[in-house]
Amino acid sequence: MIDKRRETCCVSCCEVGAARRVLWSLAACVIFVVLADTPAGAQTLRGLVLEEVTELPISLGRVVMVTLEGDSVQATLTDEQGFFSIDAGEAGRYVLLVSALGYRTTRSERVELESGEVRITQMYLSLRPIPVAGVDVTTSAPDEVEIPELAERGFYDRMNAGWGEFLTAGQVRTHGGAYTPQLFREMLTVDLVSDRSRGSGPWSDRVVLKRDSGSRRVSSDGQLGAGMCEPMIWIDEVLTPLMPGENLDDVAPKETIEGIEVHRAGFGAPVRYFQNNSASACGVILIWTNRR
Repeated sequence: MIDKRRETCCVSCCEVGAARRVLWSLAACVIFVVLADTPAGAQTLRGLVLEEVTELPISLGRVVMVTLEGDSVQATLTDEQGFFSIDAGEAGRYVLLVSALGYRTTRSERVELESGEVRITQMYLSLRPIPVAGVDVTTSAPDEVEIPELAERGFYDRMNAGWGEFLTAGQVRTHGGAYTPQLFREMLTVDLVSDRSRGSGPWSDRVVLKRDSGSRRVSSDGQLGAGMCEPMIWIDEVLTPLMPGENLDDVAPKETIEGIEVHRAGFGAPVRYFQNNSASACGVILIWTNRR
């Protein structure tokens, strides 16, 4: 039985919307509804998308649920109060990718959903200033400005669409890795494979993509297991296959990189970056540098 204090709490939640100070009230309110209308066996993530500085709700934000292998499961939009609800097809571990026009795409921490479980969460998006010719753009939140050349090539549009994995110039600059392969180590769809033929340090690691199934072991002669594959690499729109003994840090040193995007199996990247070969069937890595 719900007492009057709890009823008042829920009504207040629905009126106020997306402010952080009433999140737990919203969570309580939502849980009562979920118990009534969530099908048995469903795994659900519900929550709010808020602006980082003002804590105002963000409407029409795109929320995409992906597996740890990078496969999209479901997608939805936030309502006018920043609320969303998204169901997983089965129990497992997932990540949310949240984007909205004028904001930087944000990735949640890993969430493990058990069968029939309902989780409540909240996501904060920071402003992403878009430069206009002749206009100085400022924002109350520290953030990086879009690089016009990357914007023209669709980098930010693809990033906001939620397909693939991305690193911006600011993320590259602040990344703790000293060499280009190390920039990929937190990506869900990427593995780093030691390759002594290319050197004996972290700069020499091969950057490979994960498949949905199969072994991820590497044989003594460097052959990849069925669970990994070698992607095509494009640097500033030029297809750049690595030569024997050459590594990614040789062709694109970290200090020159302004953006990275990784797309598995042809999803998300423009068609022109895919060709009829086995590497194309694996996926592509697009690297953008200041040398273009």
